[in-house]
Amino acid sequence: KTWATTNGVQVTLSEFGAHMNCDYNSKARYYAAVVEECLKNNFAFQAWDDGGANYILYRRPDTNWNDLKDVVIHTTLQSPNEFKLSKK
Repeated sequence: KTWATTNGVQVTLSEFGAHMNCDYNSKARYYAAVVEECLKNNFAFQAWDDGGANYILYRRPDTNWNDLKDVVIHTTLQSPNEFKLSKK
C-alpha cells in the first residue's frame, strides 16, 4: 500500500481463488480474508473462476452463482472475521 500510494499506482489483485476440493468453510474464510485485506489496502480485486473445472463462483451450465460469490461481494471491513470451526 505504501509503495502504491507513494507512486500513485492503483494495485489490482487478479485471479485469486480457492480450489473446489477444499472444504467449504476454508474456502469461505479464504475469500473473506483476501477481500478484507484488499479493502484495507484500497486494492481492486478480481476472483478467479475457471469455467467450472476447479475454481467455481458462477455455474455456467445452469447460469447461477454459488453462495461463495456472496462472500466476495458482501465482505466489508465491518464484516465478522473471527470465524471458528467446530466438528459436529
